[in-house]
Amino acid sequence: VLPKGEDTLAKLPHSIEAHLRQLGMPTQLINGKIHLLGEHTVCKEGKELTSDAAQILKLMEIKQAQFTLEVEAHWEKGGKFVDCEDMED
Repeated sequence: VLPKGEDTLAKLPHSIEAHLRQLGMPTQLINGKIHLLGEHTVCKEGKELTSDAAQILKLMEIKQAQFTLEVEAHWEKGGKFVDCEDMED
């Protein structure tokens, strides 16, 4: 849920305001700043993400997933294979 007001969309350029309205956001351009006229629910947990909602999340730089990586092994120079489970923390 995005809260109403000008602070929510402050980082976006004024030229994108019409596009935000096309995506279903209640916006208005006032003194060169984009104002969100009411709270806007972009998406809900467990519901399918629409293409419009995905575009809004991308514009707002809101990430919906977190990925982690655990290194289990790697190669050293000379072709030596190192199993990271054998290494101490």
